[in-house]
Amino acid sequence: MSHIEALKQQARRHEQKEDWRTALDLYERAIDRLVQEDAPDIGLYNRVGDLYIRTGEYDAAVKSFQQAIELYVESGLPNNAIAVCKKILRNVPDRAEVFLRMGQIRADQGFLVDARTHFLTYAERMQAQGELDAAVQALVEFADAAPEDVDIRLSIAEHFEHRGHEEEALGQLAAGYVAARDAGITDKVGVFAERIGALRPDDDLEELVRSFTASAEDADDPAMLSIDDAWDFGDAQPLGEEASEETDAGAGAALEGFETTALGGAPEGAAVVEEAM
Repeated sequence: MSHIEALKQQARRHEQKEDWRTALDLYERAIDRLVQEDAPDIGLYNRVGDLYIRTGEYDAAVKSFQQAIELYVESGLPNNAIAVCKKILRNVPDRAEVFLRMGQIRADQGFLVDARTHFLTYAERMQAQGELDAAVQALVEFADAAPEDVDIRLSIAEHFEHRGHEEEALGQLAAGYVAARDAGITDKVGVFAERIGALRPDDDLEELVRSFTASAEDADDPAMLSIDDAWDFGDAQPLGEEASEETDAGAGAALEGFETTALGGAPEGAAVVEEAM
C-alpha cells in the first residue's frame, strides 16, 4: 500500500469515529503529496470540503470545493463541476460568484438558456450589493458568449448611455447590429441602426460598425472578470435553513431598468451528476 493510500485509509477510520479534525489533517496531507506528484484526486477535495462543513469552517470548505470545480472542468466533467457549485449554494447560499461560475461553465457547454439564468442571477445579486460595474461586466460576458441574444446588448448599451459612456455604448450597439444582421433578425437590425445613428448621426453606419467590431476582436477587455476574480469569495457564512439551491426568484430582471427577453425553448443542460456529497 502506498503512503498516500495509507493516509486516506487512516482518514476514513477517523471519519467513522467522527474525529473530523484528525481526518481532515490526514486528507490534507494526502492532497499535498498528490499535488507534489502532479496527480490530484478530485474526490479528495470534495470530501475535504464536506468535512470542513461539518466542522463549521465554511471559508475552507468553499476553497476546497472551488479546487474540485476547476479540476472537474479541466478533466472535461462540467456537470460534476455544476453539482459542486450547487453544493456550495446549499451550504453557503450568499456566494454570488458561484452563479457566475455556473454561467461560465454552462456557456462553455453551449447551454445558453441555463447560462443566461446564472449570469442574470449573479448580475442581480451584484446590483443589490451596489456592485453595478460587476453586474454589467457579467452581462457583457454573457452577451459575448451568446451574440444572438441581442436584447441584452440593447440593455447594456442603454446603461452605458445613461452613464455617459458613449464609446462603450457604441461598442455594444455595433456588436448587436452585426449579430442581428448575421442572424437575420431584421427588426432588431433597424433598432440598432437607429440607436447608433442617434449617437453618431454624421458617421457612415457600416464604417462605424466595422471600426468598433474590428477593435473588439483585436483587443482584450481588461475590465472583464477572470475566473480568479469570480472565485473571490470573501468571508463565507454558515449554512442557512432555507438556502436557495440554485437561483433566486425574479432572476430574469437582472438590473433595475434592464429589459431582457429570455431565449426561447425549455431550459437546456445535461443532467447534473450528483456524487456522494
